[in-house]
Amino acid sequence: MRFAAYLFFLLPWYVLAGCGPTPPVTHVVTGTITFDGEPVADGEIKFIPQDKVRGLDAGPIKGGKFSVAVKDGKHTVAITGGKMTPFPPGKKGLHGETEMMRNFIPEKYNEHSELTAEVAGPKELNFELKSK
Repeated sequence: MRFAAYLFFLLPWYVLAGCGPTPPVTHVVTGTITFDGEPVADGEIKFIPQDKVRGLDAGPIKGGKFSVAVKDGKHTVAITGGKMTPFPPGKKGLHGETEMMRNFIPEKYNEHSELTAEVAGPKELNFELKSK
Protein backbone atom coordinates (compact mmCIF):
# COMPACT_ATOMS: atom_id res chain seq x y z
CA MET A 1 0.00 0.00 0.00
CA ARG A 2 2.80 2.37 0.93
CA PHE A 3 4.56 1.68 -2.42
CA ALA A 4 1.34 2.47 -4.32
CA ALA A 5 1.04 5.79 -2.46
CA TYR A 6 4.65 6.76 -3.33
CA LEU A 7 4.07 5.77 -6.93
CA PHE A 8 0.86 7.80 -7.07
CA PHE A 9 2.57 10.97 -5.77
CA LEU A 10 6.05 10.64 -7.31
CA LEU A 11 5.28 9.33 -10.80
CA PRO A 12 3.89 12.66 -12.07
CA TRP A 13 7.11 14.41 -10.93
CA TYR A 14 9.28 11.94 -12.82
CA VAL A 15 7.17 12.44 -15.93
CA LEU A 16 7.27 16.23 -15.64
CA ALA A 17 11.03 16.25 -15.05
CA GLY A 18 11.51 14.99 -18.60
CA CYS A 19 9.19 17.64 -20.03
CA GLY A 20 10.16 21.18 -20.83
CA PRO A 21 11.23 23.35 -23.69
CA THR A 22 13.14 21.54 -26.38
CA PRO A 23 16.54 22.98 -27.18
CA PRO A 24 16.76 24.97 -30.42
CA VAL A 25 17.90 23.15 -33.53
CA THR A 26 21.45 24.04 -34.56
CA HIS A 27 23.41 23.40 -37.74
CA VAL A 28 27.11 23.62 -38.48
CA VAL A 29 27.94 26.65 -40.59
CA THR A 30 31.44 26.73 -42.09
CA GLY A 31 33.20 29.02 -44.49
CA THR A 32 35.96 31.45 -45.29
CA ILE A 33 36.41 35.14 -44.63
CA THR A 34 38.70 37.43 -46.58
CA PHE A 35 39.41 41.14 -46.20
CA ASP A 36 40.62 42.95 -49.32
CA GLY A 37 41.43 39.56 -50.85
CA GLU A 38 43.49 38.27 -47.88
CA PRO A 39 42.27 35.63 -45.38
CA VAL A 40 41.37 37.08 -41.97
CA ALA A 41 44.11 35.43 -39.91
CA ASP A 42 42.58 35.93 -36.45
CA GLY A 43 39.09 37.09 -35.55
CA GLU A 44 35.55 36.21 -34.52
CA ILE A 45 32.24 35.67 -36.31
CA LYS A 46 28.86 36.13 -34.59
CA PHE A 47 25.42 35.04 -35.78
CA ILE A 48 22.87 37.30 -34.05
CA PRO A 49 19.24 36.10 -34.37
CA GLN A 50 17.07 38.76 -35.98
CA ASP A 51 14.11 37.69 -33.82
CA LYS A 52 16.17 38.83 -30.78
CA VAL A 53 14.57 36.05 -28.71
CA ARG A 54 17.49 33.62 -28.63
CA GLY A 55 21.13 34.27 -27.79
CA LEU A 56 23.81 34.66 -30.42
CA ASP A 57 26.15 31.95 -31.71
CA ALA A 58 29.82 32.76 -32.20
CA GLY A 59 33.14 31.20 -33.00
CA PRO A 60 36.75 32.00 -33.85
CA ILE A 61 38.18 32.76 -37.27
CA LYS A 62 41.60 31.16 -37.78
CA GLY A 63 43.50 31.40 -41.05
CA GLY A 64 40.41 32.78 -42.78
CA LYS A 65 38.22 29.79 -41.84
CA PHE A 66 35.42 29.30 -39.31
CA SER A 67 33.01 26.60 -38.13
CA VAL A 68 30.10 27.47 -35.80
CA ALA A 69 26.96 25.67 -34.58
CA VAL A 70 24.16 28.12 -35.43
CA LYS A 71 20.45 28.06 -34.54
CA ASP A 72 17.79 27.96 -37.26
CA GLY A 73 16.55 31.30 -38.55
CA LYS A 74 17.56 34.66 -39.98
CA HIS A 75 20.70 36.23 -38.53
CA THR A 76 22.73 39.38 -38.70
CA VAL A 77 26.39 38.38 -39.12
CA ALA A 78 29.09 40.40 -37.32
CA ILE A 79 32.77 39.85 -38.12
CA THR A 80 35.81 41.24 -36.32
CA GLY A 81 39.47 40.71 -37.10
CA GLY A 82 42.43 41.37 -34.84
CA LYS A 83 45.77 42.72 -35.95
CA MET A 84 48.75 43.78 -33.87
CA THR A 85 49.35 47.52 -34.30
CA PRO A 86 51.91 49.76 -32.64
CA PHE A 87 51.00 52.28 -29.97
CA PRO A 88 51.42 55.95 -30.93
CA PRO A 89 54.98 57.32 -30.42
CA GLY A 90 55.79 57.75 -26.73
CA LYS A 91 52.90 55.53 -25.56
CA LYS A 92 53.10 52.02 -24.09
CA GLY A 93 50.69 49.48 -22.66
CA LEU A 94 50.16 48.89 -18.94
CA HIS A 95 52.94 46.30 -18.90
CA GLY A 96 55.30 48.07 -21.29
CA GLU A 97 53.86 46.58 -24.49
CA THR A 98 54.62 48.49 -27.66
CA GLU A 99 51.79 46.90 -29.67
CA MET A 100 48.17 46.07 -29.08
CA MET A 101 45.50 43.98 -30.79
CA ARG A 102 42.99 46.10 -32.70
CA ASN A 103 39.99 45.31 -34.84
CA PHE A 104 40.75 46.25 -38.45
CA ILE A 105 37.39 45.25 -39.95
CA PRO A 106 35.10 48.26 -40.68
CA GLU A 107 31.96 48.77 -38.55
CA LYS A 108 29.68 47.97 -41.50
CA TYR A 109 30.72 44.33 -40.96
CA ASN A 110 30.43 44.24 -37.14
CA GLU A 111 28.91 46.97 -34.93
CA HIS A 112 26.64 48.21 -37.76
CA SER A 113 26.69 45.01 -39.79
CA GLU A 114 25.00 44.87 -43.18
CA LEU A 115 25.67 41.12 -43.45
CA THR A 116 22.85 38.61 -43.08
CA ALA A 117 22.43 34.84 -43.35
CA GLU A 118 19.50 32.45 -43.14
CA VAL A 119 20.25 29.07 -41.57
CA ALA A 120 17.93 26.10 -42.04
CA GLY A 121 20.50 23.33 -42.32
CA PRO A 122 24.26 22.78 -42.59
CA LYS A 123 25.67 25.54 -44.73
CA GLU A 124 28.84 26.99 -46.20
CA LEU A 125 29.13 30.79 -46.20
CA ASN A 126 32.00 32.78 -47.67
CA PHE A 127 32.40 36.47 -46.91
CA GLU A 128 34.62 38.70 -49.07
CA LEU A 129 34.94 41.91 -47.06
CA LYS A 130 36.34 45.11 -48.56
CA SER A 131 37.80 48.21 -46.94
CA LYS A 132 36.12 50.51 -49.48
